[in-house]
Amino acid sequence: MVLVIGHRGAAGYEPENTMRSFRRAVELGCHMLELDVHLARDGELVVMHDETVDRTTNGSGRVSGMETGELMKLDAGKGERIPLLTEVLDVFGGACDLNVELKGRDTSGPAAELLVSYIDKGAWKREALLVSSFSPVELKDFSELGTGIPAAVLIDGIPHGAEEFAVELGCAAVHPNHLHLEPDFVRTCHDLGLRVNVWTPNTREEMGRCLRMGVDGLITDLPDTALEMISLHGSDP
Repeated sequence: MVLVIGHRGAAGYEPENTMRSFRRAVELGCHMLELDVHLARDGELVVMHDETVDRTTNGSGRVSGMETGELMKLDAGKGERIPLLTEVLDVFGGACDLNVELKGRDTSGPAAELLVSYIDKGAWKREALLVSSFSPVELKDFSELGTGIPAAVLIDGIPHGAEEFAVELGCAAVHPNHLHLEPDFVRTCHDLGLRVNVWTPNTREEMGRCLRMGVDGLITDLPDTALEMISLHGSDP
């Protein structure tokens, strides 16, 4: 089955990385939510893509330089506020799988500890979680913690040795930019036992191209379009 992974929720319809966006993605039928985490100054994991709040909220400043209370007073669009990772875990356990991208520095340890705590209390299944990052350092640190939670290497372009690095870390998947995807790369990953989830195809043409190459997941702002394209692809002779 090809997974539909809601990029920052349903970012094509709602303010990215907000509870409103995550609820919309689930309503549209996505199989997994994708979100980004940074550490606030007080050590709380907050759901935010950028290092600063400037682009996505009515505030200004670095996430790492602000307390959680300050961050939660900001408007993240349509009256939404920046969620805590704990809030997402509390609300969506059992409703959808979750891909946590380690976006900020030193997020691997706190994320691992938090996710394991939810597994231990039975709120989430280990196999319903996926941790990804562009940062080799964060991925290596996360891998060495031995949580058993699947991980994925995020790449832009197809750097030489990306597949081997993913295997070395014990990753379950590679997440390449769809713009650089080639059939040989997909085949190599599959031969190594890695899933290939691509970011961020948002047009029917882009999704169709990825599906024809045999990808395992579409990380997209438009989960409903992705589901439609997967259905059409499955009906092709």
